[in-house]
Amino acid sequence: MSDLIVLHETPDSKHGTRPEDRSLEERIRLGVAIVDKPSGPTSHQVSAWVRDMFAVRKAGHAGTLDPRVTGVLPVALGDATRAVEAVLAGDKEYVGVFQLHQDV
Repeated sequence: MSDLIVLHETPDSKHGTRPEDRSLEERIRLGVAIVDKPSGPTSHQVSAWVRDMFAVRKAGHAGTLDPRVTGVLPVALGDATRAVEAVLAGDKEYVGVFQLHQDV
């Protein structure tokens, strides 16, 4: 596992704003919805539902899950859809946390 490097930078207002300073509309237009896809619908159908729920012009999923498969489906909203291709080109890493041997 690689070392974590944390940089603290102040964004230049010519190139955007800090996420906490954005309006709700900007957060949606530039955001990603993380969906727990149920078994049944296609990834395309889920993306269309998300698009309609957030009332954005476009939405695109970052990877396809078969209809019978459940799992995490990132759905980019609005202008964030331009970044999906770059996300798909990169390596995937799955991180999980669990605890063993605890009474339920």
